[in-house]
Amino acid sequence: MAIVMDTFHAEDSTTNTVVTIAEFIKKSSGTAAAGIGAAIALGGEDGAGNVTQAIQIQGYLTDVTNTSEDGVFKLQLMTAGSMADAMTIALNSLSFYDDTDSTAIFGRCRLHSATSDRAQFAHRDRSASNQYALSHLAGGDLQVNGTTNLFLQIAATNVMTLTSTAVSFAQRPTFAETSSPTSGGTGTAGMFTWDANYLYICTATDTWKRVAITGGY
Repeated sequence: MAIVMDTFHAEDSTTNTVVTIAEFIKKSSGTAAAGIGAAIALGGEDGAGNVTQAIQIQGYLTDVTNTSEDGVFKLQLMTAGSMADAMTIALNSLSFYDDTDSTAIFGRCRLHSATSDRAQFAHRDRSASNQYALSHLAGGDLQVNGTTNLFLQIAATNVMTLTSTAVSFAQRPTFAETSSPTSGGTGTAGMFTWDANYLYICTATDTWKRVAITGGY
């Protein structure tokens, strides 16, 4: 058995600079188009003695416009005898793929967008009809999106369900007491609060109405 090891190195006077040691570039005799790139494959020998790829690391261009090129990093894995997409990294997203259907993105983590500060985790099922996303938007807002319903669970038990038309609680909700609003106090239609004597509801901008709490058990 012979083992040959090669080392690629570069030496110059710089002490804090990354330099390119090796390049794998795909050129075309025709006109380059989106998708052109190069790959490095790693693998071994299968049980039948065939040389088989285990993984493939790809780098390719999605925009080949001179001075405006965009690149993508892709990782493929051998799955049930065929190479399948496992992960893709673009400028503002990290995408993961279903292990049995490389065309269906089932998870995406978007950490930063060039146009706004945001973080996002998104998921969709194989049908691509049901999609879910949790996003931290610019300004600190948290946004949760679901195709149909959203559920809040504690210990695998639903405590709150949100649909496009209703919010349902499995237990009686508790609303903290707040300062009593004046009749023209700041408010948005639909706001609700209470104190020991009244229930208050805002019926229009800065317009409050109240009903007295009476009786008891």
